[in-house]
Amino acid sequence: MAQFHPMHHGPRGSTSHNTTESNFLGSAPEAYKSHLEATGYAASTIYQRISIISQFFEYALTKAIIRDNPVPKGRWRNSFRPKPYSSEKVKALTPQDVKKFLEAIDRDTIQGARLYAMSLVMLHTGMRASEVCGILWKNTNLDGDPPTVRTRVKGGEYVTFELTEQAGQAIREYLRISRRRPRGPHALFAPVTKRRKGKSDRDPRRRGKLYQPLDPYYLWKQVKRIAVKVGLDMNVHTFRHTFAQLYHETGASQPEVQGALGHKSAATTRIYLDKLAPRSAKAGKAVQRAIEEAQ
Repeated sequence: MAQFHPMHHGPRGSTSHNTTESNFLGSAPEAYKSHLEATGYAASTIYQRISIISQFFEYALTKAIIRDNPVPKGRWRNSFRPKPYSSEKVKALTPQDVKKFLEAIDRDTIQGARLYAMSLVMLHTGMRASEVCGILWKNTNLDGDPPTVRTRVKGGEYVTFELTEQAGQAIREYLRISRRRPRGPHALFAPVTKRRKGKSDRDPRRRGKLYQPLDPYYLWKQVKRIAVKVGLDMNVHTFRHTFAQLYHETGASQPEVQGALGHKSAATTRIYLDKLAPRSAKAGKAVQRAIEEAQ
């Protein structure tokens, strides 16, 4: 932090700033950003770190520890914000790739059955990893027609999702294999814990785990492991991209895709689809035709 806000301490209870502080603070955030870029960090990671530093100095400002924030909020800090979906890694799976991924999961194990069910839920609803991990049993209705789940989405709202029968059946199969008996506040997709001999789900040493949702980062690692195994360049968020792209290819309009993804802004959906969709060959065919006619 001293790189951002160099100071020397005077008598106890007072703080005096270096004479070069104003000049230094004007360049330190940009220098830090350049350092992270040279190290190879993604734009989103760089923005996250700048934001955390800014919040730290905002706190110090409220406590009168410093006199100004070298990384202020607002337009200046937002200049570090990465452009949405600017990465070349934003891509969707083809239906063939989806089949390849799902077939590589060992559904005879608890972890495999859970991953298969969660993957289908994300593919069929467009849920984010944190949203599917956050589903509670009390918000799950597998007996409905169609089955439904309710979860907290980005922004803090609670949304009900209708599931396909295939996704619902995958969840039932996961519960059968895991022999879980979830109750109201339990997470639907919970970490795998060993049942102690002679103990039940009421064992307090085990009950805490049943309440906890699966860590989204663990889900990310599980998806990545299967992806590497079958040679796919993807991560857990690719399921959301795939949902958007395949739904759009079936004839869904942009507003319909926006509603399904839960985007507040049509611009976000437009960027999403424009980045995922391949450029049309219409222009190239017209140029080719003009050249052929000239010959």
